[in-house]
Amino acid sequence: MRFSAKYVGLDVHQATTVVSVREGSGRVLARSVLATEEDALTDFLGGLRGNVSVALEEGTQAQWLHDLLEPVHPPLAPFGAGELADPGPVGKVFP
Repeated sequence: MRFSAKYVGLDVHQATTVVSVREGSGRVLARSVLATEEDALTDFLGGLRGNVSVALEEGTQAQWLHDLLEPVHPPLAPFGAGELADPGPVGKVFP
Protein backbone atom coordinates (compact mmCIF):
# COMPACT_ATOMS: atom_id res chain seq x y z
CA MET A 1 0.00 0.00 0.00
CA ARG A 2 1.33 3.45 -0.92
CA PHE A 3 0.88 6.40 1.44
CA SER A 4 0.85 9.80 -0.24
CA ALA A 5 2.23 13.05 1.12
CA LYS A 6 -0.24 15.09 3.13
CA TYR A 7 -0.16 18.77 4.04
CA VAL A 8 -1.96 19.85 7.18
CA GLY A 9 -2.89 23.44 8.00
CA LEU A 10 -3.90 24.39 11.53
CA ASP A 11 -5.89 27.53 12.29
CA VAL A 12 -5.63 27.63 16.08
CA HIS A 13 -7.95 29.59 18.34
CA GLN A 14 -8.40 29.49 22.09
CA ALA A 15 -11.27 26.96 22.15
CA THR A 16 -11.16 25.33 18.71
CA THR A 17 -8.72 24.49 15.93
CA VAL A 18 -9.72 24.22 12.29
CA VAL A 19 -7.74 21.49 10.51
CA SER A 20 -7.48 21.03 6.77
CA VAL A 21 -5.63 18.10 5.21
CA ARG A 22 -4.68 18.24 1.53
CA GLU A 23 -2.64 16.18 -0.87
CA GLY A 24 0.11 17.65 -3.04
CA SER A 25 -2.30 18.56 -5.84
CA GLY A 26 -4.37 20.60 -3.39
CA ARG A 27 -7.31 18.19 -3.26
CA VAL A 28 -8.99 18.30 0.16
CA LEU A 29 -8.71 15.00 2.00
CA ALA A 30 -10.26 16.11 5.30
CA ARG A 31 -11.50 19.13 7.19
CA SER A 32 -12.40 19.18 10.83
CA VAL A 33 -12.98 21.47 13.80
CA LEU A 34 -11.32 20.13 16.93
CA ALA A 35 -11.07 21.27 20.51
CA THR A 36 -7.76 23.05 21.10
CA GLU A 37 -6.70 20.32 23.48
CA GLU A 38 -3.74 17.97 23.51
CA ASP A 39 -5.70 14.72 23.08
CA ALA A 40 -7.92 15.98 20.25
CA LEU A 41 -5.00 17.33 18.22
CA THR A 42 -2.60 14.44 18.75
CA ASP A 43 -5.31 11.83 18.10
CA PHE A 44 -6.29 13.48 14.81
CA LEU A 45 -2.73 13.88 13.57
CA GLY A 46 -1.75 10.45 14.85
CA GLY A 47 -4.39 8.93 12.59
CA LEU A 48 -2.79 10.34 9.43
CA ARG A 49 -0.53 7.98 7.49
CA GLY A 50 2.25 8.72 5.05
CA ASN A 51 4.53 11.72 4.82
CA VAL A 52 2.71 14.40 6.84
CA SER A 53 3.83 18.06 6.91
CA VAL A 54 2.14 20.44 9.32
CA ALA A 55 1.91 24.23 8.98
CA LEU A 56 0.80 26.47 11.80
CA GLU A 57 0.52 30.21 12.02
CA GLU A 58 2.64 31.99 14.59
CA GLY A 59 0.38 33.31 17.29
CA THR A 60 -0.33 33.23 20.99
CA GLN A 61 -0.48 29.43 21.13
CA ALA A 62 2.24 28.66 18.57
CA GLN A 63 4.90 27.64 21.10
CA TRP A 64 2.53 25.35 23.00
CA LEU A 65 1.35 23.77 19.75
CA HIS A 66 4.89 23.38 18.42
CA ASP A 67 6.06 21.70 21.63
CA LEU A 68 2.99 19.43 21.59
CA LEU A 69 3.26 18.34 17.96
CA GLU A 70 7.01 18.25 17.31
CA PRO A 71 7.47 14.78 18.88
CA VAL A 72 4.34 13.46 17.16
CA HIS A 73 4.54 14.86 13.62
CA PRO A 74 7.65 16.68 12.52
CA PRO A 75 8.34 18.55 10.32
CA LEU A 76 6.44 21.58 11.48
CA ALA A 77 6.45 24.78 9.46
CA PRO A 78 5.53 27.82 11.55
CA PHE A 79 4.88 30.97 9.54
CA GLY A 80 3.68 34.52 10.08
CA ALA A 81 0.48 35.77 8.50
CA GLY A 82 1.18 36.76 4.90
CA GLU A 83 4.73 35.39 5.08
CA LEU A 84 4.36 32.73 2.40
CA ALA A 85 5.14 34.35 -0.95
CA ASP A 86 4.96 31.04 -2.82
CA PRO A 87 3.12 28.77 -0.41
CA GLY A 88 2.94 25.66 -2.57
CA PRO A 89 0.61 22.95 -1.27
CA VAL A 90 0.61 24.34 2.28
CA GLY A 91 -0.77 27.68 1.12
CA LYS A 92 -3.66 25.89 -0.55
CA VAL A 93 -4.89 24.67 2.82
CA PHE A 94 -6.91 27.78 3.60
CA PRO A 95 -7.90 29.43 0.30
